[in-house]
Amino acid sequence: AATQPDDPTAQLALARALVLEFESRHRPTYGQFMNCPNKSPDEQRELLHRALERAAALGADAAAVREWSGRSQALFGDPAQAASLLESAALTRPSPDLYRHLAACYRRIGKHAPARHAIQSALEGEPATVANLVELGQICLAQDDKGGARSAFERATALDPRHAQAHQLLAETLLATGDRANAVELYHRALALDPAQAAWHHRLAELYEGHREPASALVHYQRAVALAAEHGLPAADAANYSAALARAYARDNDYPAARREFEAALALRADVPAWWTQCGEICMKLDDAAAALQCFVRACELMPTDTAALIGAARAALALGNEDEAAEKAESVLRFDPDNAAALIAMAEVYTHRGDHARAAAAYARAASSITEPQSLRPVLQAQSKLHRAARQHGSALTALKRLIEMDPDDDETLGMMGETLADAGFPDDALRAFQRASAIAPRKIVHLLRLGRLCRANGQLDAALGYLQNARDLEEQNPEVLRQMGLVFEDRRQFDRAHQIYETLLKLEPHNAENFFRAGIALKNLRDYAEAARLFRRASELEPGHVEAERQRLAVSALGLLSARNS
Repeated sequence: AATQPDDPTAQLALARALVLEFESRHRPTYGQFMNCPNKSPDEQRELLHRALERAAALGADAAAVREWSGRSQALFGDPAQAASLLESAALTRPSPDLYRHLAACYRRIGKHAPARHAIQSALEGEPATVANLVELGQICLAQDDKGGARSAFERATALDPRHAQAHQLLAETLLATGDRANAVELYHRALALDPAQAAWHHRLAELYEGHREPASALVHYQRAVALAAEHGLPAADAANYSAALARAYARDNDYPAARREFEAALALRADVPAWWTQCGEICMKLDDAAAALQCFVRACELMPTDTAALIGAARAALALGNEDEAAEKAESVLRFDPDNAAALIAMAEVYTHRGDHARAAAAYARAASSITEPQSLRPVLQAQSKLHRAARQHGSALTALKRLIEMDPDDDETLGMMGETLADAGFPDDALRAFQRASAIAPRKIVHLLRLGRLCRANGQLDAALGYLQNARDLEEQNPEVLRQMGLVFEDRRQFDRAHQIYETLLKLEPHNAENFFRAGIALKNLRDYAEAARLFRRASELEPGHVEAERQRLAVSALGLLSARNS
């Protein structure tokens, strides 16, 4: 065509070759073309457009020009216009290939009956062509003819066992009939034949996720994201894959990875309020309330009535100490939904921060009365129990905790909270039983062993306290709080040498903790090492200038040191 620019046959041949090349390289599930190495997609399309225009202007066969123009439009333009061109071409030069492309255009614009008629015409000429059978199957699916679709795709895979898309479409057909197991197997077969299909990996991940197989789902979500980047897929598709991967990471409690993927999705597409809200929730999990608030505010800008975003913004603002903004966000929800439980909970948290326990309790009560789903009631009851306990309303706190235990008798955290409330209320024996039950349910949770150790020490059961704390230390040898409690038990047992050994370890672990220096000083005072005790008390005062007792003890041991020196 370059050497014969005025030859209509050469120009038409160039256009035909370009269309066939595009069709061979077109990956429908990619939503784009695999590009030629020496030309950009725009350059390739411009070359095709000029060749068709030149062929028509030079008087090439009009029907042939319409056919290849129609097929070009089907690839790059308006399928309705493509159908019109192909209809015209079919009047004078019908062929199975042309009818198949016409059928595909009809299907894409929702004209299913003409599409079925056109593909039947194609099959009459070429009944064993896989491409015709695949198109027939897709038309059957569009018409909700699952039996016809399955028959067409099964014939296609039988004729060409290596036709990846036929396997994938058969998998979707089986899913529509409820045959998930065989559909998953077919998706694996399709991906074995064409492993670079990002959309198929994404779909397979969704199937695994729906069947509660998160590990398998995660692998395919990750592959979809990688392929989207590798093949330069459209931003909307790549963003969707990243957001799905982010949600999968969040379900695995891998919040840093979830945040990274949400940020990648939002960098590609910033107009999805749900993604901003979900990213905000992840930031809250990571204790980054400032970033969370920014995300929630963006979501609210995109959708001002987004309840989840407004409530998320309220919680983030509250975490940042901005009670007025938190109240404004929660109240904006309550204005159009007065019984919204999440907004009522947010307002209750605002009242709690303000020290208004009465209004907080009333808001929690309203929230509880508006919730019908038991699991949704759990956070309200948990918050109520904490509020009542802080107000020393132990009976009300225990009532809320008992309701939580009724919902889940094996909730070790709630049992631990119940034990602490019982201890505060003056029921140490009941508290001990609650802590023991919590520890039996979660024997490797140090917090339960710590609670048992503290309670036994408070009750004077020093041997039992030491046993629980030693079990905790066996789980985590250098846990500072466990060591601190062990040191206090040794002090109570008058074993100041062992207490000092514990505190020496703590001084290495936490060299800027004033309390560690103070306790080590107490141990040395009782061991009559007054000079070293004075040094430790002085260091405690330096680290915490308001530590009055440390200064008092320093003066006391200094005096004792002087007396000891005189007596000796």
